[in-house]
Amino acid sequence: GLSPCINGGHPFYTNDSIYPMDLDGLSRIVYDTIDQGAYEFENPAPYSISFPKNSIYENELPGKFIGWLGAMDDAGGDSILFSLADGLADNESFYIDGDSLFSAEPFDFESKTEYVIHVKASDNFRFPAYCEEDVLIRVLNRDEAPTDISISDSTIDENRPVGTYIGELVTNDPDFDDSYKYS
Repeated sequence: GLSPCINGGHPFYTNDSIYPMDLDGLSRIVYDTIDQGAYEFENPAPYSISFPKNSIYENELPGKFIGWLGAMDDAGGDSILFSLADGLADNESFYIDGDSLFSAEPFDFESKTEYVIHVKASDNFRFPAYCEEDVLIRVLNRDEAPTDISISDSTIDENRPVGTYIGELVTNDPDFDDSYKYS
């Protein structure tokens, strides 16, 4: 028989019919009519992927929790499933577990300050509807300790007076804009 529907629409089959199969994969064409009811109840796609905490400090270990993902879904009651969609190389630096985003590697602010990932939000309907959006993640700087100190010239002639210039102290520091005091 035909599926029950609220408003069956036009019952005659034409070659231009958009949906020849119902949600169970069965033909919607019965004799010369088409069962309009199978698609009366649409499954709207989730939309507006949100990521309120869009930053992580540099030098965190892989597996660091960054924040929760969210999305809107007008269907109500659907669970939203998140995944990294194909398309952006930055996706390799992150992973999703449930609705949580994690780092897959340590980040270095001095090398790269922003990453863009491509997130997919799907509902749990039999034939899932989904949306995909780019999400920006910022890497925050941490003040890192200097890694080394050296002097430009380490020799001085003997019997030079006190206060004679020997060389310049050079500090190796990942934070290029720091200033230093020596004692």
